[in-house]
Amino acid sequence: MLGPLRKRPAHPVKVLEVGPGTGAITFSILRHLRPGDVLDIYELNQRFFKHLHQRLPSHCAKRPGVEVGLYHRDIRHLQGRIKYDYIISGLPFANFDAECVREIIDLYLDHLAPKGVISYFEYLLPHRLRMMLLKPHRREQMRRLLHQLETYTRRHQTHCDYAWINLPPARTRHLQHQK
Repeated sequence: MLGPLRKRPAHPVKVLEVGPGTGAITFSILRHLRPGDVLDIYELNQRFFKHLHQRLPSHCAKRPGVEVGLYHRDIRHLQGRIKYDYIISGLPFANFDAECVREIIDLYLDHLAPKGVISYFEYLLPHRLRMMLLKPHRREQMRRLLHQLETYTRRHQTHCDYAWINLPPARTRHLQHQK
């Protein structure tokens, strides 16, 4: 997930993390930030938000000069015209409907700096196996969702990384604006 951030430029960057959960990736992001950088974190789940609210100050103290904002709200209510250099999404898109995913990824693209990168993960459970386990109405929803995600990856994906030792195995997709 953090491959593009590891190759960051020397100038200050703006990072948006959405759906950080308990903060495993959040705390790794912080290790790559420098004075003048900005990290905005959006977590909708109340329990995860409280957990991050308690743990974040001690991690931020190790990164003086980094501006960190933690928000307990839906990313679809993102305000302003800020452009992020890196958008790191921990949202489980496979659990959303196609329209919601379209709305979120369009928002990401709208708030992405010209050379910015969106990174998100997806588990590698084969789609055919997954479809067999779903009820018929959910299968059709999943087909629409997969089509929606394919549309974005065809247009915007620059590369894909695999985590085979993850359980279940996963891949991280990296998207950018295409010229």
